[in-house]
Amino acid sequence: MRSLAHLCLPLLLVLFAGTCVRAQADIPVSYPADFITHFQDIHIDAAGVGFAAGTCGVLRRTTDSGQSWTTVTSPTDENIESIACAPGGCATAMLSTETGFFRLASNVWSPVDYPDFTSNGQLHWLTANVVIHETGGNYYDRSADGGRTWTSIDFPGNSRGNMDFSVANNIFVFIDNTLYRSTDNGATFTATSYTHPKTVLKQAWLDASRGWLFDSDRLFYRTTNGGTTWTLLNPTSQLTSVNWFIALSATHLVGAQVVNSRLESLDGGVTWTRNEFIPASTQRVNEKYHRRGNEIFTVGNQSQLLYSPQDFANFVELAPFGRLDRLEHLAFATNTLGYAINGNELLSTTDAGLTWTRTQMNQFGRDLHALSNGAAIVLGSSGVQITTDRGASFTPFLPGAVVTDNNTPQRIGVKPNGDLYLMSGTFAYVTTNDGQSWTAIAHSLGYEPSAIFFLDQNRGYAVGRQSQFATTTNGGQTWTAGVGPANNSVDVYFTTPTNGWVSTASSRHVTTDGGMTWTSQNDQGGYDITRRASDGLLLTNRFASGNNGEVAVSRDNGVTWEAVAYNCYAFRAGALTPNGRYWFSGGDGFIVRHDLDALLTSTRSPDRPAALALRAYPNPTGGEFTLELPELRTGGQGQIEVFDGNGRRVVQHNVFTGQPRIAVDLAAFPAGVYFVRWTDGTRTGRVRMVKR
Repeated sequence: MRSLAHLCLPLLLVLFAGTCVRAQADIPVSYPADFITHFQDIHIDAAGVGFAAGTCGVLRRTTDSGQSWTTVTSPTDENIESIACAPGGCATAMLSTETGFFRLASNVWSPVDYPDFTSNGQLHWLTANVVIHETGGNYYDRSADGGRTWTSIDFPGNSRGNMDFSVANNIFVFIDNTLYRSTDNGATFTATSYTHPKTVLKQAWLDASRGWLFDSDRLFYRTTNGGTTWTLLNPTSQLTSVNWFIALSATHLVGAQVVNSRLESLDGGVTWTRNEFIPASTQRVNEKYHRRGNEIFTVGNQSQLLYSPQDFANFVELAPFGRLDRLEHLAFATNTLGYAINGNELLSTTDAGLTWTRTQMNQFGRDLHALSNGAAIVLGSSGVQITTDRGASFTPFLPGAVVTDNNTPQRIGVKPNGDLYLMSGTFAYVTTNDGQSWTAIAHSLGYEPSAIFFLDQNRGYAVGRQSQFATTTNGGQTWTAGVGPANNSVDVYFTTPTNGWVSTASSRHVTTDGGMTWTSQNDQGGYDITRRASDGLLLTNRFASGNNGEVAVSRDNGVTWEAVAYNCYAFRAGALTPNGRYWFSGGDGFIVRHDLDALLTSTRSPDRPAALALRAYPNPTGGEFTLELPELRTGGQGQIEVFDGNGRRVVQHNVFTGQPRIAVDLAAFPAGVYFVRWTDGTRTGRVRMVKR
């Protein structure tokens, strides 16, 4: 069974943040929604009750066919990969994570004890008793008692493409490109006489006779005799990939393609058209969908749920919440007043990010800076403008008469004393008095920088998108071009004149000789590297795998980095309030506020040893379990605390020197996931406990 080391519950993050920044289903302060996920699956029953499930353990419930949703307590903070309801309705349901199953009955989600679980996949609930977990590999998991117990069943080879469950009492799967069929709800599979010459990527069936496949040559084939023979529909490849497709009729096929394309064929798969599900607003569409008669529900990134009432047409977003587009710039003028740019919108907050106001601008913003007097400077498609009323009006900040060519500055650098250095591809413009007067400087770099950093009043660094790097030692009067370490550089930061790094979205490149040579590091890159004045802590927002984001900190001037927070959306911007209390992460769809006082206090620091791994048995338990205790220091006293999935402390015991173990009783509490914490004042131990 896979390791469960990544599992930790949202309301226990403060308690257990040192061991898990993997996922946060409940975000303390976020905008424009209080939940953030990449939805992975959806199921809504005939009565309109259902669930949408996604990454970061997010579980949402509807009782009106998706018109409104509420976040319900999730049994896990792992990524939920699939969810399926029983044929009788969503009062009984199963979900699968990266490491196991949970089953819903009597309004309680309980973990399923299944040691053979090895791979996340897709759940299919076929009858009252039969549930299949499709893994996409050389086996599948099957339950014959409604998901309570499971058996792993091997295929005679590797499955190709998807298993198809569209036809009652029939399951189709290609194993090593030979078509197999089951007519006993997956208890057994029998090979047909057909083997496809290429790798089968996807398949869809209308009935037991008529089916379609899409292969590695990107071509579609059709059968009308149950798979005995197949006919090539069009020798010309039309689609590069297919997430999934289904047959609505013999002539009407529909599906989805990476990233957000809606696929449709009206001639039985001979020709295909592509368009967006919702023009200009569809996020990435993921691998799963749910069909309820003629209705289609499908899921996507950035908390997206899509719905078609009939015939795969007229898609709408369920419960839209005003998702941001691609927020790339954040800045705070005071501890409470801050700004963000979302395309041609200026967002402002006056309460340290608890709420935000969105104001339309007359330009597309490309960089942002906030002055201590509360004004915001926006560099964009219409020039450099300033607002003193949170976007209600704008006036030129860099007068047109000052601009000596047609290249409006698109990047701003701030010197340690507050002087502003605006840079275009050919000229720089410097002000030492917040725009009252300007000096124009011609430079010969010939490119617009993607980031500028000044170590002091004289020494600065600039990077461009095409492996460009330059330095100045006279405050930007002249620049010396060097060779950058990577394309698509997004930030540059130096801690001394010779030691620094350049970041891309996914990598970091370090120099110890002022940029003469570069070494690639194993850690990720990052955006908007910022030093906190009070303690020298460095902060950055960076990508995590799967279009997610991490907040990372360095306590040793950038030598090593530690992830201290994780959210299920891609970060592209960061900003710190002047008092160093709040760090903000902006990106694809959302803004999240991180309280550094709470976050860093609960996160392991260099002088705090890592949490001890405790041993508890039996685990899972029916009620009582034994916890083995670390040896206490002489004369010491420790404490045992047990927390439920909502972060409530349900058990507390004192332990003393010489006590090797303790019995803990959970008999009075419901089945679920619990966390046990042992402390002795300076050390901490933790273990996850499952109660059946």
